[in-house]
Amino acid sequence: MESRKLLALSGCGVLFACAGAALGNPGDQIKFTQPLGLMQPPTGGPPMWVGANHGSDFDWRFLPNPNDPTPRWVVADDFPSIPQVTITGIRWYGSYFNPAFAPQPGPAGLQTTEDGWVFSFHRDVQPIPGGPNFSQPSTLVGTYVASPDVVTYSNTGIVGWDGHEVWCYEVAFKDLCLAHGTPGEAEPGRFIQRQTPNNIYWLSIAAENGADIISAGSPTNWEAIPNNDSPITAGHFWGWHASPENFMDLPVMGNVFMPTSQVWEYGPWAPVTDDHMGVGMAFTLLIPSPGSAGLVLLGAGVALRRRR
Repeated sequence: MESRKLLALSGCGVLFACAGAALGNPGDQIKFTQPLGLMQPPTGGPPMWVGANHGSDFDWRFLPNPNDPTPRWVVADDFPSIPQVTITGIRWYGSYFNPAFAPQPGPAGLQTTEDGWVFSFHRDVQPIPGGPNFSQPSTLVGTYVASPDVVTYSNTGIVGWDGHEVWCYEVAFKDLCLAHGTPGEAEPGRFIQRQTPNNIYWLSIAAENGADIISAGSPTNWEAIPNNDSPITAGHFWGWHASPENFMDLPVMGNVFMPTSQVWEYGPWAPVTDDHMGVGMAFTLLIPSPGSAGLVLLGAGVALRRRR
């Protein structure tokens, strides 16, 4: 078998990975990362990112109806809990199943298919006799939402093994809106890690369309306003990209529902399988540098960018 060299890249400001993008807050440091992996194909062709993108998106307008067939697929991956360490930023990687869905420059700024992003933190449950034979998310701890306007977008310039261009995204918690919070843990502007069963959290990341995320100037004062975007009927439009590294267990995929405006329900879950060496999801969690105060206020006056 021909030997192929694998190169793991861990963050912004390095070749092929969010070049020139800023960290979530000045002075932020990496708390945990599962990087992209770069591999030279055996045929001698151009380099590609290891793994594929796995559909993690939904149309907000259809969340209340559990019988609607529109995809509402969410991918989650686990990471270690370090009590009292505050997470203040997230960097993640993904791609679009159709080039027409990818961000495009426009006269009013970057034009995006996604109308928002949803980040949820969950506790962990291990396999039990008679139950699923894989670890998975359990109790929902917190959910944050964001307009694309507060997210930094950067095209890595390299495709995955599935042939899709991989994008790098980054957001600071000070710019997120808190949709569901656990006091002392999931709070406005930050996520404070606690001692958890098995010392594990799960993070799910999903793109959404169909509703504009509008902030009213504070992390808990926001609205999801249904818009007139045409539903995407071709299946998934965005996927979270895989990493050649993982923490403890394989990532999982499941559904998300919102029976009321205040309730988020996730699951059931199933393990994610990747045919191109992906064993985890590519993301990085950022924390304040030692001595940093860590800003927690939402930036006011956010203007929605033009959608396609």
